Amino acid sequence: MTPGSQFLIDAIETIINQDSPQPPPYSVRVGLYVMIAIISIIAGIFLRQALLWLLGLSLFILLSLFCFLNPVMQLWPVFSTLSIYFVGAGQLVAIHLFVGFKEKKITDQYIPEQLHRMLMALNINESFKSRRCHAVVLMSDLAGYTTVTGLLKEPNLILELMNDYLDATSLVLHKKYAGILEAYVGDLVCYYWADINHEDPVAMYQKALNGAIELHELQQQFFASIHQRYKEKIDADILSRIDNIIDAGIGITVGNVVMGNLGPEKATQKLGILGDPLNLAARIESLTRLFNTDIIIAGDFLDAVALSGLKTRPLGR
Repeated sequence: MTPGSQFLIDAIETIINQDSPQPPPYSVRVGLYVMIAIISIIAGIFLRQALLWLLGLSLFILLSLFCFLNPVMQLWPVFSTLSIYFVGAGQLVAIHLFVGFKEKKITDQYIPEQLHRMLMALNINESFKSRRCHAVVLMSDLAGYTTVTGLLKEPNLILELMNDYLDATSLVLHKKYAGILEAYVGDLVCYYWADINHEDPVAMYQKALNGAIELHELQQQFFASIHQRYKEKIDADILSRIDNIIDAGIGITVGNVVMGNLGPEKATQKLGILGDPLNLAARIESLTRLFNTDIIIAGDFLDAVALSGLKTRPLGR
């Protein structure tokens, strides 16, 4: 054991020779803190999580080695420097998480679930490749919509009526029958069923057909409830006129479509479909008013209807 007198002698010698462990100059420490703070921010913004924490470990090893490079300057601020790094990086990670949760909420609200899953399955730098697929397209449009908006006049009432209508009717196509929303265009709603995952065509047809039938039933229920729903907000005479004119038709077609990105390359894009089934669905839906019927289907869809046991009639009969 070293006697106490030896400790005292060594301490006096250290003071006289001024060779005790010393921290770096104040300016060096401040510069180091600023540099590490900047590095932590840049790393938090641009690096992946694994690289972010790997950089923190590398800084720890590097600063620890600095303590042994110069026998006079051994007290490098390892802990405080790393604290600055991890506080800065941790704040950026927390911000990324917050933004990520918010973006997920937005994408869940505005991107159909099936498309969201398909896009999330892509690699980070992989873009969606356009493809051809077989699809069933359903379009439904309100009859008398222009007249109704003219009667209501107030924008808030028009939006309330439309959102209530869509919530009470078209939601079933997504929730119950796994339809993919293509678009809301004013009072028109368009859904489709595509063999994205090589789904059985018959099952796909049945979903679309059953969805169309239930959609029609929900539409009629909503129209019958308009007077009760809005009697406190809309004049009774206007409600009566709306009751007499509002209705809806449904058109269903089947065929090959192209699925891919729609829109300018450097602007907002949409993952959607193009093809004759969309154009035909819009045209035959408009014929529901002319032929005084609720649902019109294209000829290629008749086989699915036959399997369901439902009765059909040719147009004009």
